[in-house]
Amino acid sequence: MKAPIQYSFAALMLLIIATGCKKEEYIPPPEGEKVSYVDPQYKPLGEILKTSTLFLKLIEQSNMDSLLITRTAVTVLAPSDAAMQAAGYTESAITSMNPLDADTIVALHVVRNTLTKEELLRASGSLQTASLLKKKGLYSRSYYYGNDEPNNISRDAYWYRQMLRGANGKLIVNGITSGDLDKSLPAENAYVYALDRVLTRPVDESFWSYLEKDPRFSIFINLQKKVDEIFDLKYRRIYEDNTGWDPGGYGWVDSRRTNYAFYYNIAPDYSGENYANFSTMYAPTNDAFHAAGFQSVEDVLAANSHVFGEEPVFDWNTWEIAAFGYMSDSILAYHWDYGFDNLPYSSIYGKPRPVSHQFYSNDLKNDYLENFVLSNAVGSYEYKMTLTFGEKNGKPTVQVKGSNAEPATVTETISTLNGPLHVVDRLLIPKDLKMK
Repeated sequence: MKAPIQYSFAALMLLIIATGCKKEEYIPPPEGEKVSYVDPQYKPLGEILKTSTLFLKLIEQSNMDSLLITRTAVTVLAPSDAAMQAAGYTESAITSMNPLDADTIVALHVVRNTLTKEELLRASGSLQTASLLKKKGLYSRSYYYGNDEPNNISRDAYWYRQMLRGANGKLIVNGITSGDLDKSLPAENAYVYALDRVLTRPVDESFWSYLEKDPRFSIFINLQKKVDEIFDLKYRRIYEDNTGWDPGGYGWVDSRRTNYAFYYNIAPDYSGENYANFSTMYAPTNDAFHAAGFQSVEDVLAANSHVFGEEPVFDWNTWEIAAFGYMSDSILAYHWDYGFDNLPYSSIYGKPRPVSHQFYSNDLKNDYLENFVLSNAVGSYEYKMTLTFGEKNGKPTVQVKGSNAEPATVTETISTLNGPLHVVDRLLIPKDLKMK
């Protein structure tokens, strides 16, 4: 009886299929015809940008119009029509613009990868992005492969950075509130933020070259130059007295002390190419020195001589002079790179390099930076944020942790090729430092 039951069941199933599925109910598309579907949430980039007609026209005028159809993930910072007009980019101005000039503006407003509103709001501080705009003839160096020989230096083109942050419903670009997050929209292979301003490139200066040209910082930069000169000559003299050899002529001779002119100026590197390091600095004005009781470079040098006292000695165990530095070094190191130069020297690993973090004014808050790890380089201990931050009259304040000195106020921020240069009105004086 088993076999007849099986045959009956099979016949019943065939009958159900035959009566329940008719040919006309499903007609497959002709072979080769694409069944298209467009998610309404992810329209093509060109469709999204129709609300920014002048910026869209700028893209079409440029050689970068392939952005509108590319499948490469990007984030577009699109200025509104009002912002474009305020910056002088009217329809007629764009129509007559050289495509290469249009490329520069568009590339600055487009960054790699898609960065959503939700990602910005989850981040504790600004997120660093690289735009599509490259500075010709300049390279960036973020780390080293071992020593300073040319073939051991990492090398990348200098791409202009955009630091993005979402807070309180606003988009912040490089420390400046630049648009409403609610106006951001996803697109195919892209994410679009609406800006109420046109972005500009940083001043075409390094930290060092900017400080040299601005008279407000004459004491700071000339003091740094003079102390570097005194230190270098003293190092060379003591070294020659003990070894019979003058190490001068080979550039900076003591790796225990950072050559800030090398790290924070645009000049040929060991490889012969021009490099820039990214960082954040706190530049004291002449008034900052006056507030600390120093009216001139000579006043600070006199205090250095009084506090420093004894001459450094030659250490025959390491064939180097014993570690030494001036009172002003202890202060200036915090202005340049968070006091890295005050760290003990390691005969095996030397010193960690200056940090490469960029913090704009909106990031200068303890809830973000209080325990920020500035460096955990191999061979050195974890180095955390050495400064504490506050606010005065709506402006950020900065102070060395544990110091009783009055906090410095950030009065202005200048965006340079090295990163944000914060102008401060007081010196960053460490705890219990003897100054006179």
